[in-house]
Amino acid sequence: MNECSNFDPRSQRLDSFFAGVLHDNDSFATLWKVVKMVLVLSHGQADVERGFSVNKDVVAFNMDADTICAYRKVYDAVKQMQCDVHEIFIAKEMLKSCKASHQRYLVHVEKQKQKKKANEMDEKTKQQQLEVAEFKNKLVRLEADSDRLLAKADRLCEEAEAKNKISLLTEANALRAKSKLKRKELEKTKEEAEAAEKKLKLMKG
Repeated sequence: MNECSNFDPRSQRLDSFFAGVLHDNDSFATLWKVVKMVLVLSHGQADVERGFSVNKDVVAFNMDADTICAYRKVYDAVKQMQCDVHEIFIAKEMLKSCKASHQRYLVHVEKQKQKKKANEMDEKTKQQQLEVAEFKNKLVRLEADSDRLLAKADRLCEEAEAKNKISLLTEANALRAKSKLKRKELEKTKEEAEAAEKKLKLMKG
């Protein structure tokens, strides 16, 4: 663009220059939007730093975000009035609102309690769901172990019969005994899983 090479910062404002070059040119419509956003950006952090200083003055111990925002709104409104505090007009609606502030506070506290209780219940429900899932995984594992032991015992019996080896029968019987123990544990785990699922249903209501 030839216009850019002719730009003189000593005699021309940058925003005026870009407006003259880009504003009426449809080819640069998107670029003009970007330039406008860049031009309105602050070149310093003074406003931000002042905001932090004000927050530091108004923040007190155990003050939540809503209260800080309310304090800042009042501070900024008073500052914008450009008069002494005692000269600010207080409407009847504001007085009524102030009188009802304690009641609103009690409602807010009750809502926070209910929210906390609901979050705690959700956490307990999640823990119960994990417990049910663990029981189900354990059931699958126990059943697979029991079936594997029985299958191995059957193979040993067949091998004992083919080779006429008593020692293989002894080993097979030991595997069957282990399989029975797994089955007993499986039944106990089923009962525990059913109890956990009933508890979960009660939690969900």
